[in-house]
Amino acid sequence: MINALCTGVVSGVAVKLLFGEYGTADYFVIPMDVSLATGLATGVGSIASDLGSEMVLKRIGLSDQLYNGSSLFVKAGVCGAVSTATLYMGGSENIVGPFVLGAGSKMAGDWVYDKVFDIHTGFIPL
Repeated sequence: MINALCTGVVSGVAVKLLFGEYGTADYFVIPMDVSLATGLATGVGSIASDLGSEMVLKRIGLSDQLYNGSSLFVKAGVCGAVSTATLYMGGSENIVGPFVLGAGSKMAGDWVYDKVFDIHTGFIPL
C-alpha cells in the first residue's frame, strides 16, 4: 500500500509540475482536480500491476532475468495506460506524455519506497 501511495504522490505532483494546471474534470460524475485523479488512478494502477506481476508472471515459471524484465514492462505499461486514460478524460490530447508520466511515476514510486520505507533498505522502515 505504501508503494502505491508513493507512486500516486509522484504522479500527482508530476502532473502539476510537468503539465501545469488542468483544473477540474468530471470523473464518473464526480468533479475532481485532474492531478488528484491522476495520482489516485496511478496508485490503483500500481496495486493492480504489482498484483498482476506477482500472480500471473510468477506462476508462468520464468527465469529470474525474464521475470524481472517482464515485470518491469507490465508495471510500467499498466501505470502508463492508467495515467494516459485519466489525463485523456481530463482533456489532454497528448498520448505519449501521459504514458511516460505514468510509467516514470511507477518507477520513481518504487525507487522512493525502496530507499525510504522498505524494511530492509529504507531509512524509515515501516
